[in-house]
Amino acid sequence: MSRCFGKLSSVFYQPDLCSPDVARCRIDEAMRETGEFLRIATVNPEFLLLARSNEKFRAVLKQADMCIADGVGVALMARLMHRPVQRYAGADLFFDILDAAEKEGWSVHFFCRADGLSQWHTVQRVVRERYPQLQVTGEDVRCEGIEAYSSSSIHKAPAIYIANFGAPQQEYFLEALRAQGATGVAVGVGGAVDFLTGAVPRAPRWMRRWGVEWIYRTIHQPHRLGKMLRSVVVFPVIIIYNRVLQSIYRLLWRQ
Repeated sequence: MSRCFGKLSSVFYQPDLCSPDVARCRIDEAMRETGEFLRIATVNPEFLLLARSNEKFRAVLKQADMCIADGVGVALMARLMHRPVQRYAGADLFFDILDAAEKEGWSVHFFCRADGLSQWHTVQRVVRERYPQLQVTGEDVRCEGIEAYSSSSIHKAPAIYIANFGAPQQEYFLEALRAQGATGVAVGVGGAVDFLTGAVPRAPRWMRRWGVEWIYRTIHQPHRLGKMLRSVVVFPVIIIYNRVLQSIYRLLWRQ
């Protein structure tokens, strides 16, 4: 169940967001119940800005079985809507999943962007070094024609499917796995795989705790400046502006 943010207009799609504890429990349940498919969307401001202008992406975002608040801006939106939820960074979810998969004996399959910073051969080497007991397979996928891609790597038993294409491609791709009979958990983690391989350094813990890791990422990836500005400037401004309009509307309505 989800709804739209804002009463004056449908400004942002607002999904129901799960806390980290609930997310981990649902992942565990999906991996233990044969036949269930749990697609997780790691919702950040870029997702919601894109869903605002892209009906197709908005529709596939609504189809997600579980959403987490990946970005600080998304957690802020939830708080302003009086539905506070703890932020759960997509990268933290990614590493938690790998830890749990190794411990529980779950199979993990990586769909790696063929022209990305972290291709399958690199991911495979790093994963086997860091998670020697993990049952892992993977492949490189080209983003051209990705929506029509049919994988021959669907496991018969529940498995974890991870894609690092970035939005919207990874969401389209993972949703298509449902129709192909996949069971288990599917999650798009974007650049988190680059943190795993070391292709991109992750911000220090204190920056992540204060929600300012975007500064660190912009320094190391200056080409992302435009995306970062939309996330940390445009998105909050739209939220606050709409919230103020709602307050004025309610005040005038009461009079």
